[in-house]
Amino acid sequence: MHRRRRNLLLMGKKFDSNAKAYFNAAGITYRTERNAANTLIKGLKSNNLWSLCTALYMISPTSLAAAAVNARTPGTFDITWVNTPSFSVNGVDFNGTTQYGRTGIVPSVDLSQFNFHLSYYSRENNANNAIEIGSISEINTDVKIYCLWGGSTYSDTPYAAGNGRISFIRATSAGFVIASRITNNSHIMVINGSEVSSNATVVSQTLSSTELYIGANNSNGTPVNYSNRECICVSVGQAMTATQASTFNTLIEAYQDTVISGGSGIQ
Repeated sequence: MHRRRRNLLLMGKKFDSNAKAYFNAAGITYRTERNAANTLIKGLKSNNLWSLCTALYMISPTSLAAAAVNARTPGTFDITWVNTPSFSVNGVDFNGTTQYGRTGIVPSVDLSQFNFHLSYYSRENNANNAIEIGSISEINTDVKIYCLWGGSTYSDTPYAAGNGRISFIRATSAGFVIASRITNNSHIMVINGSEVSSNATVVSQTLSSTELYIGANNSNGTPVNYSNRECICVSVGQAMTATQASTFNTLIEAYQDTVISGGSGIQ
């Protein structure tokens, strides 16, 4: 017993300090999830991606409260769930009418105008016209991802009278969408690790001054365009290149494969 306890303690010392802070804040105790989150965070750091995240919502399978924790800096920009979205080990699912999450992230304050990204990982394919993450305070300041609307995936970084928009035709709303504003004339969209479209039009508009919502668009303080697509990861932060976004996708996929197929309840 003493040898086993000592081995477990030694294993615990190998956890990254940020991973341990995340476990503690989210109340994560299951070995499979702890190991997977630790591997993800160390992988993000070794690939210089951790510092690009202002917020990383890994959507823990432990509980709805744990799913709200910002793994990058627990206690800052944690999600406040509104009207209690459905929760399972597979993710957080919104009802498309009243449920969403408040991040506290204000694009004009917390993001750089020409150096930021948004991402949303939807596990669900449906034809609902919805916005998965979004904010708009004044016309043309929109910062948004639509996983599917009228047969296309859209990203606005910002909308800028359409000059800052990317639209990409596809048949499903499922998948990991990353929108990255790299410079004032470089906006890319990466889906499931591949760059699918880009926009080189120069934009100059400021970003929205209302906080980002997850599961809806924040239209100057009012939630609209509610989503009903199950979410398993969201991130917000500095811009990613196509290569960085592809690596980010690979790391997130490996984490999701472990905590979903491996089972968060395995102790």
